[in-house]
Amino acid sequence: MLVFQGSFEEGEMKLLQGFCWIFTAALAMRVSAEPNLQQTFSTWVNANGELRLPTNLQRGWLHLGSSALMAADGTRIESIHSVYTQADAADYYRKHGKFADGTVLIKEIRFANMNDLVTGALASADAVDVWFMMVKDTRDRFKGKRDWGKSWGWALFGSNDPTTNVSAGYEQECLGCHVPAKRSDYVYTKLYPGLRPGP
Repeated sequence: MLVFQGSFEEGEMKLLQGFCWIFTAALAMRVSAEPNLQQTFSTWVNANGELRLPTNLQRGWLHLGSSALMAADGTRIESIHSVYTQADAADYYRKHGKFADGTVLIKEIRFANMNDLVTGALASADAVDVWFMMVKDTRDRFKGKRDWGKSWGWALFGSNDPTTNVSAGYEQECLGCHVPAKRSDYVYTKLYPGLRPGP
């Protein structure tokens, strides 16, 4: 608690109150700008169950981890896959060992560049290819919709138009790759250090 000795002139007091108001407003704006579980079904999913891809993943969203996909011939890295979620979604998972309702998972796939550096061959991320998006729905709000099933919403967005879900449906587009991860709620959790407790 701040303690002031002496007395403030009226103008000084108003100035102090103004600074306090600005600080409080700025803090509130920062908190509200960060994605969270409560806003999922009002911001990233509409009433018809259509998913919308968030922008600026590197700002506000928590990076869970990245992995590199080798080309079929094993000679180079083909793409870099980075996964993001809300900070409170990761906190919930670390505490309970399961995904909370409203959890958003976004996998951003970027083409890879191979670089010959003094430390050796290094793969770096380049332009975005596609985004995959999953939304946890423990209440089965959109049962029967083609993009919803297994208690998740599923979507695919191309870099040429990030506003349009181009998935043909989760059973055709997504499920085949996720079935091996069925025991961990169709998510390859072992690939994401951000879901583990501790540093």
